[in-house]
Amino acid sequence: VVDIDGAVDMASSLTLAGNADFNGSIDVDGHTELDNLGVSGISTFSNDVNFTTANGNNLLLDNSDNSLKFGDNVKAKFGTGTGDLEIYHTGSGSVINDVGVGHLHLRVSGSNRINIQPDNVQLCHSGNSKLETTSTGITVTGTVVSTGADINGDLDVDGHTNLDNLSVAGVSTFAGAATFSDTVTHNSTTSL
Repeated sequence: VVDIDGAVDMASSLTLAGNADFNGSIDVDGHTELDNLGVSGISTFSNDVNFTTANGNNLLLDNSDNSLKFGDNVKAKFGTGTGDLEIYHTGSGSVINDVGVGHLHLRVSGSNRINIQPDNVQLCHSGNSKLETTSTGITVTGTVVSTGADINGDLDVDGHTNLDNLSVAGVSTFAGAATFSDTVTHNSTTSL
């Protein structure tokens, strides 16, 4: 056992065959390589910290940019176990992957959100679903305001329909009474 009470200045290397117990500060100028480091207190890093990953793309705590930078295909995982949510960049695109239990909710402000579930997607306003995907298309709740619509197929309207201008290129069949409040033109003739 060697007990040193004061500073030690070494010009060459020091080799210890056993454990070393330091009860004060250690000041190292230059590169330090440690095979295994256990820290039981607070660690303060004043420069960048690079975490080496298995794929070599690494994770960098960038001091000058105040950011945590994930290399390509290095995932930020949230949740228990293997992670219920993954966020990462593939090199050619960005991925937000909900791989766990539950649904992915993207909240904008208050109760405005996008709910992404395995069987549908909902766009919500004030907590109410306004547009929802289904296995056959979409369901819209509320009023649709559009500058145009091109519908290839049948149009089924339940309720009153007010059309400012209607041009029919084919045959029209009316199952009930048809009321026209203005002039009807047929083959350039105003009478039927």
